Amino acid sequence: MSAAKAKFASDADGWLAAYAMANTLDETNKVVVVTNEVSNPEAKSRVLLPDLCAKFDIKYMNTYDLLREFGVQLQWSDPS
Repeated sequence: MSAAKAKFASDADGWLAAYAMANTLDETNKVVVVTNEVSNPEAKSRVLLPDLCAKFDIKYMNTYDLLREFGVQLQWSDPS
C-alpha cells in the first residue's frame, strides 16, 4: 500500500482534492471534484480519488452526473 500512497502523492489527484477542500466555503458552496473513477475502498494498488474525497468529505461526481446537473442534452444528428 505504501507504493500506492507514494504514487498518489506524486500525481495530480491529491492536488485536486486539496484544492476542493481549501476552496469550499461551507455546506452550500462546495467545490466539486469530477472524476470517472469508481470508489473501491478495498483497492490495494492505488488510492482512488472518490475514496479520498469520501474520507475528507469532499463532494465528487462523475462526468455524466455533472452533465445531467447542468441540463446538457445531446441530440443525435444523422450526417447523411
